[in-house]
Amino acid sequence: MNYISVKKIIYSLIILSLITVTNCYKDSKNLIDSGKFNYSSEKEFVFSMNQHFEKFNNKKAKKKLKDFEFKFDENIKIDNNDYVNYVENNPSYVLQVIRIIEKKDLNKEKKEKIIFDVTQAFIRYLNNFSLR
Repeated sequence: MNYISVKKIIYSLIILSLITVTNCYKDSKNLIDSGKFNYSSEKEFVFSMNQHFEKFNNKKAKKKLKDFEFKFDENIKIDNNDYVNYVENNPSYVLQVIRIIEKKDLNKEKKEKIIFDVTQAFIRYLNNFSLR
C-alpha cells in the first residue's frame, strides 16, 4: 500500500465515523422530540413504556414493569441535581423525579434531555443493565 491509499482509507474511516455519530445524535434527539413516553400519569407512563417494549419484543422488561411499584416521597432529596444517579439507585421514584425536573426553571431542550436520560436509566433498570 502506498501513502495515498492509506490516507484515503483513514479519511474514509473518519467520514464514516462522523456520519455514524451524527446519526446517533439525531436518533436520540428524535426520541426526545417524538414524545415517545407519556409522563402525564402512572397509567399513561406504563402504557407508553409497554408500547415501546412491544415494539422491540422486550418481554423481560415488560414483565418487570407489570410488577413494578411506583413510589412518591414528600421529602425526596436529590444531591447536586444528579437525577440519573438517583433513579439508578431508586427506580421506584422515576415519575416523581420527572415531575421535579418538569418544575425546574430550565429551558425546554435541557429539561427534555434530562428527562430522556432519566428515562434511559429507568429502562436500563428494567432490563437489568447498568453503566457501572
